[in-house]
Amino acid sequence: MLYGEFVFYNTDVLNLDKKSALLRECKDACYNWRSNKIDYSDSDSKTTINYSFDEALEHLCEKSHVVVINRGVWGNPAEEDREYFEIGFCTMEHPVEHFLFINVYSDKMSPILTKYNLTPMES
Repeated sequence: MLYGEFVFYNTDVLNLDKKSALLRECKDACYNWRSNKIDYSDSDSKTTINYSFDEALEHLCEKSHVVVINRGVWGNPAEEDREYFEIGFCTMEHPVEHFLFINVYSDKMSPILTKYNLTPMES
């Protein structure tokens, strides 16, 4: 994949239980994860939250937007030359919106993509 090109995967095929299972499986395979929130009544800036993973996942709901993105090597926070995926969600709620970000090296994603039948979205 070329530098700066991203591949998004279709998560619309998953129900809420499968999305939760996907996120847990990616967390088990990850090298890094974090949670953030924006309280729009206070600011438009994200604030890092020190939730446990289970606490972060409690915010996942039906209207949450779940993403699986192959980021290639762009912006890899751990190693500049190693491909990785970013998996996560935003709750799409106001006034407080919650986010979860999970980073997984690309070589660990193939079985997860297959298990959840995730395919690249058409551009």
